[in-house]
Amino acid sequence: MSSRILGVRVRSTLSHKETIIVNAQSPCGPRPGIVLVVDDDTDLRESLEILLTSRGHRVVTAADGGEALAWLRANPAEPCLVLLDLMMPVMDGFELRSAMGADPQLAEIPVVVITGAGLMADMRADELPPQVLRKPIPLKTLLDTVRAFCTPTPAGQPA
Repeated sequence: MSSRILGVRVRSTLSHKETIIVNAQSPCGPRPGIVLVVDDDTDLRESLEILLTSRGHRVVTAADGGEALAWLRANPAEPCLVLLDLMMPVMDGFELRSAMGADPQLAEIPVVVITGAGLMADMRADELPPQVLRKPIPLKTLLDTVRAFCTPTPAGQPA
């Protein structure tokens, strides 16, 4: 079965539900800004930072939702996108999304969930944004998704 939600095709079978980004777009188009990567997996966080920085994006990382929320409240105009894991200590992705939605300065910041939490994500799908990438994420899918929301910093300008 397949359906479309805001540029996202959702495909499901009896044994597995998978969300695939198809032509994801920011309502305002891509814009300059910082990609905030929120994930408790240090290796993944650092890998995403290196990858996105090498493609010209400015990146800030946070190890949990509490750390991310503190940064977002101090820098509400900076992020063009939040890449958000769901299962984290201190404040999980669901709690961070809820806190962002309750704060008018943060509510409009685009969020793409990056998760390996299959069953939990499926059970709480109504709490998720329409853009969800399941780990492991194909490189092209990740880069296309980030480019849909964020423009890279032009060469020669500080990152």
